[in-house]
Amino acid sequence: MNLSRYSPMIEDAARHPALWRLLLGFLTVFVVLAAWVAAIIALRAVALGTWFADAGADILVLGAGTPAQATLYLIVVAGLGAGACVAAAFWQKRTPRSLVGPGARTLRHAVIAAATTFAILGCLSLLTLPFSEPVERNQPFTAWLAWLPVGILALILQTGGEEVFFRGYLQSQLAARFRGHSLAVVAPALLFGFAHYVPSFPLIAALTYVLIATMFGILAADLTIRTGSLGAAWGFHLANNALAVLIIAPTGSVTGLALWRTGTEFGPEALTSPLATAEILVLLATWFLIRRVLRV
Repeated sequence: MNLSRYSPMIEDAARHPALWRLLLGFLTVFVVLAAWVAAIIALRAVALGTWFADAGADILVLGAGTPAQATLYLIVVAGLGAGACVAAAFWQKRTPRSLVGPGARTLRHAVIAAATTFAILGCLSLLTLPFSEPVERNQPFTAWLAWLPVGILALILQTGGEEVFFRGYLQSQLAARFRGHSLAVVAPALLFGFAHYVPSFPLIAALTYVLIATMFGILAADLTIRTGSLGAAWGFHLANNALAVLIIAPTGSVTGLALWRTGTEFGPEALTSPLATAEILVLLATWFLIRRVLRV
């Protein structure tokens, strides 16, 4: 693997590689995230003329059923990126650009990876449509189309925020502190995976969901190292989420922005079926094709 493209990100992180700085930076991220969430809830409460707690429940519910709820839910998650930028600037003296990579390369790779991922997932969806569970219209086409630009922007912010935190900040700081990249790849990927843990699911199903998310985190980390920017991982992430948030959303997830939704609720049954293995294989195939298209 050619690491020359990744070297600038590590060099920026290596100026202040101490673990105590990273630990304090990690805490800073969540302090900023808490303030970010509180500000969004407060604005929502003022807009609705309701209590803070009611506005919080309106935003943070996972089954966000309206476009506004779904959009705000995604923007809440984007606070991770804001927190990472603040933490990196304060504790490691790093700029946002050092967390993301060169602008032109990042944008180019993001577009290519997103298009590649969406093409693969779209083709697979069409091929498996006759064998899939029936879907139902979630909202009128005109309403969906009106909200589509807002939904795309919210997804860009949400996936970008996660990539900046997990791959841009944590991964590069760990790579600068420890020889080799194994810990830098695995630790953020595991954290990303367990962020998807659902306590209400049976243990096997919940851990399967964690495994799928962790696998995605490892593949996104590999793309970041190979390309020297977040672009490919960001596009990979964005297209995956776009299909499940904007096109066909599993019932019980963030459904407010989707054109269609599945007839049955997302739950343990799907995660303990062969579909879980198929999803991992699709992730691997998509990662491999992105690498081939980008020649990395």
